[in-house]
Amino acid sequence: MIIFKLIVATIRALVCDHQPAPSPAPPPFPTEAEIDAKLAALGLKDKNSITDLLVVLDIPNTFNSRGLLFSELGGVGEYKGSGVQNTWLIQQVRQRFASGQVD
Repeated sequence: MIIFKLIVATIRALVCDHQPAPSPAPPPFPTEAEIDAKLAALGLKDKNSITDLLVVLDIPNTFNSRGLLFSELGGVGEYKGSGVQNTWLIQQVRQRFASGQVD
């Protein structure tokens, strides 16, 4: 019975020229200009605030989320939310989005 279903499916594909629907393309990553425009529209300043940048990119911006992001991106040590760590996070997030390395 299983073989019959496979044969029928194959014949239908050949006769009907049935092609599976293409999967939708993933949404494009925002460009630097798009990020800056969205920040300006919301009155946010990512150069001073990692939380503002994460809001614009629809990434959770809680302290714990930033800590996980810090570790995932290769930050050294424990995330404490210091200015140096946040500046580093901003640079890393922007570089990843610019290069399309967002997973």
